[in-house]
Amino acid sequence: MLIATSAVSHLIREGKTRQIRNAMQMGMAAGNQTLEMSLNQLVTHGLITTESALATALVPHDINVPTALNGAHEMAVVSS
Repeated sequence: MLIATSAVSHLIREGKTRQIRNAMQMGMAAGNQTLEMSLNQLVTHGLITTESALATALVPHDINVPTALNGAHEMAVVSS
């Protein structure tokens, strides 16, 4: 979810849309949340699996992967 903070508005006006993700991460107090932040919450609450979160994420390395899955995920990424 993207809240139009002054920082986000400024980035849009300046055409610096690639920096919006960073502004979202910094603006968590304002209610900003990336897809990966939301997926991590769903995994934590047991509503989806880590594998589903990884498959859905735009930035998979932002998903908190349990240590037991790290090796399996790395192998899956290498073999893809």
